[in-house]
Amino acid sequence: MESIQQNWNRSLRFGGIAMVGFALCLMLGTPRAHAQFLPQSLPDLTEQSLPAVVSILVTTENDEADNAVPRGSPLEEFFRFRESPNQGRVSQGSGFFISRIGFVVTNLHVVENATTIDIETSAGEKYPAIIFGTDSRTDIALLRVTGGERTNWPTLSWGNSDNVRVGEWVVAIGNPLGLGGSVSAGIISAVGRNIGSGPYDDFIQTDATINRGNSGGPLINLKGEVVGINSAIYSTDGGSIGIGFAIPSQLASSVVNQLISYGETRRGWLGVVIQPVTDEIADSVGLSDTRGVLVSDVVDGGPARQADIRKGDVILTMDGTVIRDVRQLQLLAAGTEIGKRLPVEVWRNRRKLTLSLTIGRLEDANTGQNEPQGNQAANVGGETIDALEMNVAQITANIRTRLNIPIGVDGVLIIQVTRRSSAASNGITAGQIILSVNQTAVETPDDVNRLVDNAVNNGRSAVILEVADRTGRSKRFIGIRLKR
Repeated sequence: MESIQQNWNRSLRFGGIAMVGFALCLMLGTPRAHAQFLPQSLPDLTEQSLPAVVSILVTTENDEADNAVPRGSPLEEFFRFRESPNQGRVSQGSGFFISRIGFVVTNLHVVENATTIDIETSAGEKYPAIIFGTDSRTDIALLRVTGGERTNWPTLSWGNSDNVRVGEWVVAIGNPLGLGGSVSAGIISAVGRNIGSGPYDDFIQTDATINRGNSGGPLINLKGEVVGINSAIYSTDGGSIGIGFAIPSQLASSVVNQLISYGETRRGWLGVVIQPVTDEIADSVGLSDTRGVLVSDVVDGGPARQADIRKGDVILTMDGTVIRDVRQLQLLAAGTEIGKRLPVEVWRNRRKLTLSLTIGRLEDANTGQNEPQGNQAANVGGETIDALEMNVAQITANIRTRLNIPIGVDGVLIIQVTRRSSAASNGITAGQIILSVNQTAVETPDDVNRLVDNAVNNGRSAVILEVADRTGRSKRFIGIRLKR
């Protein structure tokens, strides 16, 4: 008994020490994120934010799903929809007021192809709305409530998504599965996510529970500011598995402000076709690493052409910002003020040049790109380029006619590519045309051989081929390792 009593007393002492330690932690401070996450903060935040969040009811005559991603895909937009015998297809989403005069922000895919749109407030009031402006590139739509003369709608304010931190608490409010006014909490899981939905992907990832119907609703920080628009989920069955994506507020607010001011977007534009700098490309142009982006084409009459940016240049910096990849430059250009004159640093002929470029407007440009056509090897003889591990032929009048190669498309036709070669692994196939080697135009197999031999004699381990489809369009630069 004495031993048991001693053990009991020892346990009490250790328990007391633990309780004192816990109390000291509470008094002296806890990690910042958890200190902010106080029990009373979420009810206050919800009560403050809910009135500005609305459910969106859309009817459409289109029998096809309006999702940007097909149903069943792991990356799936979230709608709830049903059939109405009188109105046709009905879908539901979310949105929020950003103006006291009745402007509502949501996703474009929520209201696309709508015949009627109604918004329902957290108090259960319904009002008709119209589409005021849209932006398909970012999947954003701006609605305007048309029912009544009210000019004192509750609103949410934009936060700065550039300042969000991984691990920061956030709240998602919306209309999941038609259950309006639902609230869930979680953290920022990641930032800068590219999910392949468009050229301006820069999503915030969150584990706050969101499902179909949350699309278009706000992602709110603990200050009550909107840091994102909930837009997509990664799911294997259509339900939440804790991986959701939101359009960052810095991108969304810029688009919304333009839609309010002009009724359309006004994005910056460089007038270049760009691609990543691979190890092979970096080696062949003399860069020490894979920084910057390679200019594979320049649009006639565009800002880059006027600034003397050329095909084959590597853009290293723009307006003092170091360029890491293609997506960063796209976002940077799109967000730059139209008409702004800024310095662009490029790598050309193994040295840096600084050029002056004036940003143009994307919407004023015809930027459509032609899709490459199918590639088939021509049944003609050719010449083998051992270092490239491919067989090529000169484009004669007979070959031009047989393969329907337009006049003016001059180069060397690829007849065969060795399997598992550097060329094959980089996507070069028979039927494509080599336009240049190391940025020097070629018209015969001898031209290709000579330029490849020059690269070998100069100690280079790779060359850049400019290739196109048989129409001469869809041009791109490809770095190829030379076989020794």
